[in-house]
Amino acid sequence: MVRDIGEGYVMLAEPLLKKFSLSELDRLRQELEKLIREMRSAPPPHDQPQDIQQQQRKILRLAGALRMIQHRIMELQRSRI
Repeated sequence: MVRDIGEGYVMLAEPLLKKFSLSELDRLRQELEKLIREMRSAPPPHDQPQDIQQQQRKILRLAGALRMIQHRIMELQRSRI
């Protein structure tokens, strides 16, 4: 699912995130963080501006999904208190 988010095939929204448990969301968060780290550590393609744009768009999609998941995790943790 993480790769699909990066490619733009899956767009996360609150209703979709409500279906996941806290442990599933945490695992998804870990995978997103791992992929973002891998993409940022890879050297950017120097000769093709379109490849650079594509890589940056993918990172932005993943980072946006990560923020949504982190927010949902916080909501679930608050509701358990």
